[in-house]
Amino acid sequence: MTARTRHQWTLAETGQRYLRLRHFAVTTLDPFTPATAQEALAHHDAYKAS
Repeated sequence: MTARTRHQWTLAETGQRYLRLRHFAVTTLDPFTPATAQEALAHHDAYKAS
C-alpha cells in the first residue's frame, strides 16, 4: 500500500530530558492504494534522488 500524507507535530517542553508530544494531526493527500513491492521501492528511490 502507498499513500501520501502530511504530518503536523506539536511538541511541549516539560523540563524533562526529552520533549513530549502534545498534539499531532495527519492529513491524507493521496489515499492508500495497492502497490507492488517494486512500485513502492521505485517511488522511494525517486523520492531519495530528489
